[in-house]
Amino acid sequence: MAPVLAAIGAQSSLLVLSLLVGFLAAFLGYGAARRFEARSGVAAWRLPAGGWAFIFFLSWLIGLLLFFISRPTTHPPAPPGAPPAPRPLSPRQHLDFSHTEPAVITVVMVLYEKFEPTMQALTSLRANFTDGIELILVDNASTDATVAMVELAAASNDKVRLFRNDRDLGIVGNFNACLMHAQGEYIKFLCADDLLLPSCLERMAAVLDEHADAALVAGGRMLVDEQGAQVGMRRCADTMEIVPGEMAIDRCLFGANAIGEPTAVMFRRAQASRGFREDLSHLMDLEMWFYLLEQGDLACLPEPLCAVRRHAGQMTMHSIKSGALVEDNIRLFEAYGGKPYVRHGWRKESSRRLRLAYRIWLSRRHLDPARRREILRRYSSPWAYRLVMPMLGPVLSRLGGTYLLRRRRG
Repeated sequence: MAPVLAAIGAQSSLLVLSLLVGFLAAFLGYGAARRFEARSGVAAWRLPAGGWAFIFFLSWLIGLLLFFISRPTTHPPAPPGAPPAPRPLSPRQHLDFSHTEPAVITVVMVLYEKFEPTMQALTSLRANFTDGIELILVDNASTDATVAMVELAAASNDKVRLFRNDRDLGIVGNFNACLMHAQGEYIKFLCADDLLLPSCLERMAAVLDEHADAALVAGGRMLVDEQGAQVGMRRCADTMEIVPGEMAIDRCLFGANAIGEPTAVMFRRAQASRGFREDLSHLMDLEMWFYLLEQGDLACLPEPLCAVRRHAGQMTMHSIKSGALVEDNIRLFEAYGGKPYVRHGWRKESSRRLRLAYRIWLSRRHLDPARRREILRRYSSPWAYRLVMPMLGPVLSRLGGTYLLRRRRG
């Protein structure tokens, strides 16, 4: 009994609050129906008042049950001794990446008109830069001062190479261009919005050196706002853990991306020669992680090794609003859901359908109604969308990041 109570304890206040709201909804529904009956003499919508109260309460109870089944593994905030995000130096300072050894790690960045964040990202990289590291920068037709500043670093060292696109290639095209130009044994993405924490590259490369069967290493990541203040913490494991690749795919396929964003991982260049899938506009990174994990294990590091910025202008927010995230989820499940190593079950299937119902609810104003009905019928649950999400969706949205979109272990 103690382990069960411990598992529930982290979310007890949210569950209690939801139950109270459920009882309140039932009480209000009952009262409204009774008032309607008293004034009109007709049973509300041909149901007795108690029936409508029961429907209100039952919809909340179903939502809570599915939520409890798919409850996430939460992690406490970073302890006081955790390394802080690096303090960016002045973007006007010269970025010196001098070294002489052949490249073992290739750090790749896509540039597009984000001068201040790009300079902060490069400053965080400088603290990690040692012999055996090269920097590849692909500029996606920027028109601001970002490229001029980066050209100073590229001109002073042959291990810093800048490639400029004459047109917008899109995020997937730029990611694949980065892979094409890379020469190191290991690949480390650094998105222009994000930061590397000290020893990130050394720590990740050491894990790949030590574990020959590891195809992908993922570290903890601090979540920061536009001003760089920490707002959360994510990690794929509480301790150093080697997870079989197919097991990691199975976990993420029925949950969320527990592995992390491109800045949070490092992988072997030889195993990523296929490149990112161009038919995925949002989950191209998670699909690449799956592709790599079919070739080897996932190494999870608990300590924060990067800082990932959260803001309203991110591609994630655009993909949610446009419905691209829903379509990518369907393509990903169709590609991997039938694999022989994927274990299906009613709990996992219920969790997946509820998560997709929530994503559809977020994109409800932008999805074509006919397409929305088809997706709900084939891949999700119409009743969860119509009965549960109108009440549960706003609550999850206000929680920011949503519990249903986080991962579930097992």
